[in-house]
Amino acid sequence: MKMKINSILFILAIAVFGSATNSFGQNKAVMTFDTMQYDFGIVKVGAKAEHTFVFKNTGDQDIVIQEVKTTCFCTASEWPKEAIAPGKKGKIEVSFDTEGKSGPYAKGINVYSTAGESNLIIFIEVEGAVVEPVKEDVDDHKGHNH
Repeated sequence: MKMKINSILFILAIAVFGSATNSFGQNKAVMTFDTMQYDFGIVKVGAKAEHTFVFKNTGDQDIVIQEVKTTCFCTASEWPKEAIAPGKKGKIEVSFDTEGKSGPYAKGINVYSTAGESNLIIFIEVEGAVVEPVKEDVDDHKGHNH
């Protein structure tokens, strides 16, 4: 299994390196974001923080997003499944679940596409107390005298 993972990583590295060293002047897809990071500021515990990253295909080939990975389970994303033609815009929607969180966070969103890899970052500070539910002490012998 480890050998298979290493082989996949090697092939992926060659693909990324190959696209990064694309000969100058050749046709290629270019993903240009309005911004690569977003600061939510201070958000209350339990609120859902959402942001949309907008990008434009500034290249001359279609962009196809193969995958978007987030750095934790508290962050989710949606992205276009169809090709984005040259000159057109696309959106990557990101949400951060603040339930049970407190304090500052910085989370990454990695976008893998035919234009290469793009790394987006969100910043958030969750304000408020995280309160654990109070467990009631159950006495099955209530009313009994033993």
